Amino acid sequence: MKAWLQLIRVPNLLTVPGDPIAGFLVISLLTGAKADTLLIVAVISSLLLYIGGLITNDVCDMEIDREQRPTRPLPSGRISPAAASSTATVLFITALLISFFYGSHDLFVLSAVLCLLTLTYNRLTKSIPVLGVTNMALCRAFNVLLGTAAGGFGINDAQTFVSDPIVMSAVLFAPSVIFVYTLALSIVAKNETHGKIDILAFAPAFVIALVGLSRVCELYRNLTTITAFLSALCLTAGLTVTIRSGWKIYHAEYPAMTPKHVGHLISGMIPLQTFLMLTAGEAGILPAALTIAAYPIFFALARKFYAS
Repeated sequence: MKAWLQLIRVPNLLTVPGDPIAGFLVISLLTGAKADTLLIVAVISSLLLYIGGLITNDVCDMEIDREQRPTRPLPSGRISPAAASSTATVLFITALLISFFYGSHDLFVLSAVLCLLTLTYNRLTKSIPVLGVTNMALCRAFNVLLGTAAGGFGINDAQTFVSDPIVMSAVLFAPSVIFVYTLALSIVAKNETHGKIDILAFAPAFVIALVGLSRVCELYRNLTTITAFLSALCLTAGLTVTIRSGWKIYHAEYPAMTPKHVGHLISGMIPLQTFLMLTAGEAGILPAALTIAAYPIFFALARKFYAS
């Protein structure tokens, strides 16, 4: 069991539900949607696709891991490639079936696109400069869009999306924030096995700071005092962790503890997602509280299971 928990990078799973939930809450300001089974389907589908992607990633990287990470479950022989591939296939199919039978047409289409993006990254674009990290960032952005679809905004609303800048901003805000953060994170992670990482180690922290500065005035105009305060608190927590991790990565000599601190950068998704949820106002307080509660749990799990 421990080998499988290592393979699916169990700490990272805590960063997944926040994507569709944030997407749902942000778009609900526009659509007036209330949480229902569609949101649950979006979260379950995103988790299954994410886990399937992690397993496929390690299957595709097995030869590299034999040299650079020989103790991991696949190169060490604790899990066979056949078992891992079969499990990933089942997870992908299950995610698509759930979104098809229990979700909506839009949710199924986006799940299928996300599945395709995940497989394309693992099997084709991962090693291609620029394209690989962009592909990874798109995977996370589409994870957010699952929540947008659950919130009632879908393919049939494309004309409104194109013609109305306010609608376009509402739809793209949360996916764009997660896309840019994932892009910055992926650039750092891409170099964790290639030697000392330069000033790019601070890119994730820069993204969080930029998001905070770009939204702070609007937050304090439009949100209650408590939601504005909590938003600032979440961004401060994320900024503190990402700066600290960036500093340690910047000064680390490979192999040192670079993968560990890259894992900590992944945790920065949680306060960022919480911030996005709080932009929905009071409706976002409870889901934001539950999401940020996963932050210390991430670090507790990261002591036993690698995240990067």
